[in-house]
Amino acid sequence: PISYLHVFSYSQRANTLALKFTDEVPPHIKHSRSQILHQCSALKLDQFYNFCQHYCVNVLFESENTEGMMSGYSENYIRVETPFREDFVNRIIHLPLEQRNISGDYVYYPL
Repeated sequence: PISYLHVFSYSQRANTLALKFTDEVPPHIKHSRSQILHQCSALKLDQFYNFCQHYCVNVLFESENTEGMMSGYSENYIRVETPFREDFVNRIIHLPLEQRNISGDYVYYPL
């Protein structure tokens, strides 16, 4: 399933054929379309995260300790936070996706 859209507005670049186009989309319409696509992307990501709830995944945790938390990504790019643990640094941890935080990321609290 599509879970994320990489949205950006086109901007003219030197030495491209597109410079010859005469029907450029006005900036306010580009901005409006971009906002709609960003909202669609956020919705698709939320739906994908909800679909994955209760699955067990492998997460590679990074070493950064941010306010007592660390984060990593599953094989299918689901972001997971957990309380910082030195033994999780640069390791793949198999864990269930159960609880999400206010940002929408999954949070894992090991026993």
